[in-house]
Amino acid sequence: MHRTIILLTLFLSLHNAKGQHQFRRVASLPPELNELSGLQCLKGQILAHNDGGNPSELFSIDTFGNILWKKKIQSDNVDWEDIALKPDSFIFIADFGNNDNTRKDLKVYKVALTQLGNDTLNAEIISFYYPEQNAFPPSNSALYYDCEALIFFNDSLHLFIKNRTSPFDGQVKHYRIPSFAGNHVALLQESIQIGSLIKELYWVTGSDISPGGKKVALQSSDKVFMFSNFSGSDFLKGQFETFVLGDISQKEAITFSDDSTMIIGEETNVNPAGLYLLSLPSQAVVGVQELETKQLNFIYDRNRETLQFTQDMNGQLSIYDQNGRLMVQRALFSSVENVVFIQNWSSGAYRCVLLTKNERFQSVFLKF
Repeated sequence: MHRTIILLTLFLSLHNAKGQHQFRRVASLPPELNELSGLQCLKGQILAHNDGGNPSELFSIDTFGNILWKKKIQSDNVDWEDIALKPDSFIFIADFGNNDNTRKDLKVYKVALTQLGNDTLNAEIISFYYPEQNAFPPSNSALYYDCEALIFFNDSLHLFIKNRTSPFDGQVKHYRIPSFAGNHVALLQESIQIGSLIKELYWVTGSDISPGGKKVALQSSDKVFMFSNFSGSDFLKGQFETFVLGDISQKEAITFSDDSTMIIGEETNVNPAGLYLLSLPSQAVVGVQELETKQLNFIYDRNRETLQFTQDMNGQLSIYDQNGRLMVQRALFSSVENVVFIQNWSSGAYRCVLLTKNERFQSVFLKF
């Protein structure tokens, strides 16, 4: 968790951006999530949480930034920094933010997915320590023990440190701990130098692994570092690409929607809290004129005054009223529930258009 972002636009081009990726803001978040720190796509929803100093709450949000529900977790929020998923089993909430490198109570909370129907969630505690750390804090040149990035892979939890060294050496260290309750030693598995000079451009503030387990994404204030073609869990030894996002801000969370699309969360600081969509080159949206129009599927709930879009794909949704005025323009994601609230809309006809990589979908609904 860091409170101030230094605007260092002079250094935006230090790393080479790969391909014609797209990065755009798709939603604003309500004040309850102003300190967003973790995101995780899960079966038609996005799980989210705030960082330290906030209530110990887990949120479910949709792609438009609306809160669907929130639940209390029976644990402390000293400094929650990320959330990871063991598919069909558990979520893991990382309480190991350590700005000053002085904490001795580092832990991860493990919550069974079967509890998500309850109002209050119980958590197992996975505690750990870094065996290399002998001073609290260590010297400025050894400030390696803050962390904001967590993923689950092959029955272990994998941590990627937030490097605060001064002078900054650009190292990202990858640690591994067991995924069951207990007090564990964090094992240093590998490291890589991904940058130099300016820590705010290269320290790691979030991570996720793709649904297919073939890509690992680490994010910084203005970049996503993508690792692929790795062997086992040696993620940092894989193919390494950098995607420059174009602005420096307090980006704190990242989750894969599918293997080529990521949702990025931003805490309120330089910009208001919000969600962004990062589409890798294979997901580029082509022009409307090149596409055959197909039927767009949705469910209109007259009582709740909502539209739920059920197309199983990613793309950009636009809704126009009968006078051609744009009412909504947002991203849709195949892995989450896509609901639009229309309570304040006038009665009449509305046209909905969804653009994907190579298809165009359209439908009309009547509000009455």
